[in-house]
Amino acid sequence: VQVPFSWSGALKTDSVISATIGTFIFGSAGTNSIKAWTYNPNGATDSVNINDTTFYTLKVNALPAAAVISSTSNCSGSPISIGAAAVGGSTYSWTSSPAGFSNTTSNPSVAPTVNTTYTLTETNSNSCVASNSVTITVLALPLAKVAASTAICIGAAPIPIGGTLVAGSSYSWTSNPAGYSNSTNNPSVSPSVTTTYTMQETNSVGCKKSNSVTVTVNALPAAAVIASTTNCSGVPISIGASSVTGSTYSWTSSISGFSST
Repeated sequence: VQVPFSWSGALKTDSVISATIGTFIFGSAGTNSIKAWTYNPNGATDSVNINDTTFYTLKVNALPAAAVISSTSNCSGSPISIGAAAVGGSTYSWTSSPAGFSNTTSNPSVAPTVNTTYTLTETNSNSCVASNSVTITVLALPLAKVAASTAICIGAAPIPIGGTLVAGSSYSWTSNPAGYSNSTNNPSVSPSVTTTYTMQETNSVGCKKSNSVTVTVNALPAAAVIASTTNCSGVPISIGASSVTGSTYSWTSSISGFSST
């Protein structure tokens, strides 16, 4: 919409004057023309009206998109890409709040452990600049509690290897060597060989975490004795074997009165 501009003053014949007629912001990119003209100067017809109109052509360059993903939530420490494909001729600069992150690519991957806002400033080939921000809300990981690694003797009673059930969580156990699986929070095991059990817990918001416990299986002692035999009354006979370093020994008999260590 053209807005008339009134000016008053002394203007001599064939003279020139400059006037500021206001500011206009172009809302879209492209080539724009500004036309200005005069009519009835001083209430009289201009004697030379061919110079009463002027055009000014202005090219408005588009701002860069500064494209970022929509703000979202993400599991703590899990990578997520937050930008978009690079645009030829553009440069990129990322900052963060809390501070500490910087990057110059169009689509970096981040893995925050606290809620973080990332701000991208893109400068395009025409030196036009735009900024956008994305906030990543961090979801807590489950604890994935397991028992402390321990050692048992082969054939020992089963031992629990997990933790307390968490409402809304699901559990998945695997083993190394392979072959064991379970979907409870605190199973009991009695391996015959040293085994590492790995539990993955998935909480109610879909975040996952894994922890492992190793059960070391120790061999039973030989408890070596001689084969059952006969012997003359009162004649000494050795009934065991050489001692093993680190072992202790305790003997009893079916006839009371005999013991040895």
